[in-house]
Amino acid sequence: MKDIYFQAKVEMAKTLCTHGVGLPLISTATGLTLHQIKCELKKASKFKSRSR
Repeated sequence: MKDIYFQAKVEMAKTLCTHGVGLPLISTATGLTLHQIKCELKKASKFKSRSR
């Protein structure tokens, strides 16, 4: 199971991304690496497209 803090940071990153904030700023705000953010956003978009 993923760490609750990591999940919270990922949710924050998703929200910031939907509001048009750039990845470098999201990385600074959340403490996640650019690679982690990109991977999690990809997972979220794949899940979203499957549920439709």
